[in-house]
Amino acid sequence: AIVLDTHTVDLGLDLAAATTLEVGGTPWQLEAWDGGNPGGHHREGELTFSATGPTDGTAVLTITGLPEVVEATWDLGGG
Repeated sequence: AIVLDTHTVDLGLDLAAATTLEVGGTPWQLEAWDGGNPGGHHREGELTFSATGPTDGTAVLTITGLPEVVEATWDLGGG
């Protein structure tokens, strides 16, 4: 789930094209974006990825196309 709120920039980016997920250093394939249309200052929805690599280790979600790159990192355990 993704929630973006801002009062300084328009959120007109294509979130599906601007978001990547790597788990254990391996990119996962984006399946779908189910959420708000581009534009405005508030957007939310859900990104769905296919596990095309390991399902443990460090997960890194990256969103580009904003004034600064947004990156979230979490540990899925294992390795």
